[in-house]
Amino acid sequence: MNMKRLYRLMLAVVFAAGITLIIPNAAAQTQIYTTANNQGESAQALDGYQLYAENGRFMLYINEEQGFLILQDKEGTTWKSVPDNHMEDPLAQGGTRLAMESLIQVKYSDRLGNVNPINAKTASVKKGGLTCKKIANGALLTFAFPREGFSIPIEIVLAEDYVDVSIIAKDITESEEVYKLTTVSVMPYFGAAGSQAEGYIFVPDGSGAIIEMNRPDRFIEDYSQYVYGREYSTTRIQHDVMAETVRMPVFGIKNADHAMMGIITDGAGRAIANASVNGKRCSYNNAYMEFIYRDSDMVLIEKKAQTVRVLEQNPPKPGRYRIRYFFLEGKDANYVGMAHRFGEWLLGEQKSSVSAVPLYMEIMGGIMARESFLGFPVNRVVPLSTYSDVQEMTKRLASLGADKLAIDYVYWNKDGTGAAIPNGIKPEGRLGGKKSFKNMLNFLKQNGTEIYLDFNFTDMVKSRWGFNTRFDSASSIQRSPALQYAYRINDLKAILTEPQFLLNFIKIKQAAGKVADAADKYDFTGVSANTLGQKVYSDFSGKTVKRDTADKEIQSILRGLKDAKEKQLLSEPNAYAVEYADHITDTPIYSSGYMVETYTVPFYQIALHGRVAMSTPAINTMSDPQQGVLKAFESGIGIKYHFIMKNCNRLESTPNNDIISSLFDDWAEEAAEKYVEIKDVLNTVAAQQIVSHRVITQDVRETIFSGGVKIYVNYGNRDFSERGITVKAGGYTVSGI
Repeated sequence: MNMKRLYRLMLAVVFAAGITLIIPNAAAQTQIYTTANNQGESAQALDGYQLYAENGRFMLYINEEQGFLILQDKEGTTWKSVPDNHMEDPLAQGGTRLAMESLIQVKYSDRLGNVNPINAKTASVKKGGLTCKKIANGALLTFAFPREGFSIPIEIVLAEDYVDVSIIAKDITESEEVYKLTTVSVMPYFGAAGSQAEGYIFVPDGSGAIIEMNRPDRFIEDYSQYVYGREYSTTRIQHDVMAETVRMPVFGIKNADHAMMGIITDGAGRAIANASVNGKRCSYNNAYMEFIYRDSDMVLIEKKAQTVRVLEQNPPKPGRYRIRYFFLEGKDANYVGMAHRFGEWLLGEQKSSVSAVPLYMEIMGGIMARESFLGFPVNRVVPLSTYSDVQEMTKRLASLGADKLAIDYVYWNKDGTGAAIPNGIKPEGRLGGKKSFKNMLNFLKQNGTEIYLDFNFTDMVKSRWGFNTRFDSASSIQRSPALQYAYRINDLKAILTEPQFLLNFIKIKQAAGKVADAADKYDFTGVSANTLGQKVYSDFSGKTVKRDTADKEIQSILRGLKDAKEKQLLSEPNAYAVEYADHITDTPIYSSGYMVETYTVPFYQIALHGRVAMSTPAINTMSDPQQGVLKAFESGIGIKYHFIMKNCNRLESTPNNDIISSLFDDWAEEAAEKYVEIKDVLNTVAAQQIVSHRVITQDVRETIFSGGVKIYVNYGNRDFSERGITVKAGGYTVSGI
């Protein structure tokens, strides 16, 4: 063999060996991107990223130079903090593109009280302010903002089937006197979906709402709502536009057959749920949570005729504000799957103890009103439903076929709507007095009717021994008593002559303890401390707690009240209170109807169904009670009525004038008839999970329960037919029983 031929042969062997080495490695890198096992090779697979943590399901990559994050789910999906191809987005301007590259975005107040937004990429990373550190199962990223003087640490930790992302609030620092940190948004573009994506954003507005992505007729606006409503300790002379409250600290994004959902597990009381759609500032759809580090209030300076921003002086320093991200695939990648996972997180394996769905009633005892007594005007209780009236109501309903009842008795105690903070159980004389009260309780027990006595532990109407409106109130940001007002329905302006005061949590505990101690002396089913379930607020005086931990205080109080009588009823409770309720009434059945929302879904009910008994709001106070009945069928929950027995004319000039049409005699027969109509179906599905919910048309919904029962409801004015199923206009159809 000549030398040339030998040389060519050697080159061919070397070249072939090279190909043999390179091709498998390239293939391995392609596979590593989704299902990597080797840490060294995996880190090389994502250019510029380092593998920080890995477990049986997830791989966490961090770009230490840019502050980017990639999470690989070994079940097949990659989730990124920065949207693909964002630099080529024709809609996004330079500032928006940089915001899309930011793991956090912050707002701060300057010396003039102006609130300014900045992103981490511009104000921190580009200025050398990012440091990254590997920790057990995750990463700690600290963003320093040199000009503004902030340092904000973010922790990402992998768990078996979720990822925790936390703002380490206790380690946030501020070094510039003129700049005050106000909010921090966490991973605002994590999982953002592009303009060609098929899916939706789920937001926790009321019962829940869907924002469909990329609809040609979409309304382009941002969604933003405070979790648990706006801080109650901020005084509002003008009420916001009437809207539903965010009761569940959760959000989600569905993109094709994959979905991500985030649950706030710490600090929900100081969070804002946000979502944006393609078309406003960029071509992406995104959802995220924003945490309030330092709250503020707007105060009118009368002498200068101007409004100024007053900042919270000493923001709370909880351990962390934390979001837990779950990732759903295939048939679970939708709002029903999200609701199931949320219910599991909230209540674990809890099952409802209620096998027969009752007819729920809210009965109003007495209102404080001005009357003439011996020619002099006096304030005293006007009876709306006495203790003997309650017995008559239950007798009448039982005779009409309503054999299972649950009563939430409000304003039953001394002074009715004008009652001071309770320090025991004190019946009102004008409703019948102590003897009649005990007779009522004995009668209801003998007839198997559950009665829950409502106690308002949060709102001070007046002072009493041990509870003073001046000294025991929670404080506003201005360090004055936090006032609560009723609002005129026509213009939403406060009725300034009738303020109430929020009781601080030390005193709430005292009051609840006294009620719990007195509960053994009376034979009632349980407590309904409704305002505790609905109101979470701060005491800015620094003497008690703020909203970051107030939910934990309320949980402790509710636990003690439930232990006293074993059962408890709560009206439209926030998520933190749900586990202490045997019955939940007034579950939200609508969303706020913002233009950006496509349709409402019963997420609240899906999450809790089979775990706790629930009802609609009072359907006889709705403009169309039949809509309330259909809502009950759609989500498999009970119906509720609001009743008074007499003196409805005395409600006209009170804040309760919206229930003038609740006279028992006008509604008794219809209430019993509706209950008899629905009870067999609802009893069948009471302990079952909702496994599917479908919006067939704008007016028609289908709900499937785990036992196989299917319920179709039609909110429209035309009959509907599909695959052999016909649903009458304004009616329902049930199959599978």
